[in-house]
Amino acid sequence: MEDRSAFPAELRSATDARHHAERVLRAWGLDAVFEVARLLVSELVVNAVLHAGTGAEMVLRCAPDRVRVEVADRSTQLPQRRAHTTTSPTGRGLLILDDLADEWGVDVSDTGKTVWFELCLPAGTMEQRSTVAAAETEESADAR
Repeated sequence: MEDRSAFPAELRSATDARHHAERVLRAWGLDAVFEVARLLVSELVVNAVLHAGTGAEMVLRCAPDRVRVEVADRSTQLPQRRAHTTTSPTGRGLLILDDLADEWGVDVSDTGKTVWFELCLPAGTMEQRSTVAAAETEESADAR
């Protein structure tokens, strides 16, 4: 499964991207990674808008054992950990990403970069999702 979306270079894009990811992950039945994914989506989109100064393109992918989220912007500058104090409003995004993602990285091209993260799905998540989808299909057919 895959979903693609784009967001303008505005701070509200982080909220819009988070809400979009919420809808997609819920539709895919991936409640197990919902909270962490939406937090990390916000962090990456904010980074694209604030530090790269561009809009962001987001790709959500679901494999049998993991969810991968990619956020691309048009800057080739690599993300950097920033010094912060306890009162700093920014500077923690990569630390949060490092703590919560099972894997993450950055791919750079001539036209920009893609920061991505992966979250492992608990065993049985996709099987459970398939069972729920089959039951919903059966209920729908019975209602006709």
